[in-house]
Amino acid sequence: MLSNHVKEQAAKFDQTISYQLYSLGRKFTTKSRKYLKALEYSCHGIPWLLAMVILCYVSRSKLWIRLLIGLIFDVVYVALSKAFFRRRRPTYSNQEDQMIMIGYDKLSFPSGHTSRAIYVALFFSGYWYSLLIWTWALAVAASRVIYGRHFVGDILGGLVVGYWNYITQFSLFFPIHAMLEFFLLNLIGDGGEDY
Repeated sequence: MLSNHVKEQAAKFDQTISYQLYSLGRKFTTKSRKYLKALEYSCHGIPWLLAMVILCYVSRSKLWIRLLIGLIFDVVYVALSKAFFRRRRPTYSNQEDQMIMIGYDKLSFPSGHTSRAIYVALFFSGYWYSLLIWTWALAVAASRVIYGRHFVGDILGGLVVGYWNYITQFSLFFPIHAMLEFFLLNLIGDGGEDY
């Protein structure tokens, strides 16, 4: 009983905060809203996956293969989470103008854009340009609430999924990542470049 009450209060608080941030975003000029739309497109899963497949084929680099593997797992983790939680997107914003929404993309928790952006930022953390990527990733996460696509809780869920995806690939030993990397390296041939 108490846990249901706590869940209801947390959901109401999340919806209230999210709506206030969305209302603040509505005050932006049309030009600023175009930036929010550009951030949305910049982290859409389909272009990212296609770009990684092309880069893997052209460069045959372990770096791009590992990034592709992480992006594939991101899609899996987000889809499974959305199927389990089944949280609806905010009703106060138009959701029909999004770029290609497939199946579970119509659900809200967790934010796939956020999980992808955080994973990519973690992936490139050791590089000199990582500050730019982190700035982009955090802007993508914030834009999801300001644009009315997600609730704040969805963004926090996306942060957790993106981090989980990264640590399972690079810190914890999950043999499926290594097997998939081995398969892809043999499929396209190893370019010899290491991560």
